[in-house]
Amino acid sequence: MMGSKSDSNSKAGIWAGACIIIALSLFFPSTAIAQQMAVVSVDAPDYVLGTFNATINVENVVALDSGQFDLSFDPTVVNVTKVRGGKIGGKVVPVDMWNFMDKDTVRVLFNLPGVEGVNGSGYLAVVSFDVKGRDGEKSELDISNGLLVDTSAKEIPASWAGAKIIVKAAVPSLTPTTTPPLSQTPTPTPATTPKPRGFGAAFVIGGLFAVACLLGLKRKRC
Repeated sequence: MMGSKSDSNSKAGIWAGACIIIALSLFFPSTAIAQQMAVVSVDAPDYVLGTFNATINVENVVALDSGQFDLSFDPTVVNVTKVRGGKIGGKVVPVDMWNFMDKDTVRVLFNLPGVEGVNGSGYLAVVSFDVKGRDGEKSELDISNGLLVDTSAKEIPASWAGAKIIVKAAVPSLTPTTTPPLSQTPTPTPATTPKPRGFGAAFVIGGLFAVACLLGLKRKRC
């Protein structure tokens, strides 16, 4: 009988502990939110040409104050030209500094003004690229050395995910060509030498005069 009473007390204690945990999660929902891991990812077009932007997205961040990340790429395929700040929950995330750590890696540091921090989802920065590669060449956009810091100077747990891009060949613009109409060359008409007026009549008269002379000579001989 004593054992049965002890078991009952143990079960009652377990249920009491479970009820306390449930009550705490109901009255302090921010604690559950804080335990959610933030997610940072690189969002870029699958196929790129000319210039393009890669957005560094962030989700489920709480009390974010500052941070940094490295973004690596294949420098024979693409190259970073500019880095701009982001926005989370309508609040601007300024980029304090960005620079090349090597020809294939840039480091970006960001810091929100004040001490309030920001919660929610948005993007940390926008990285602009120039395409240098040829059609079909690929490059990984790897994000590493990531760090998110909250307003208490503590690290915010986060997962980090990169992206992959493929260079797309330029499609030449087809400009319609118009064939000029064939110019018709007029057929030259052979020039005719005009005969002098009265030439035919003069020829006839000359012939009659010659006949008359011959007749006159015959008469004289007779």
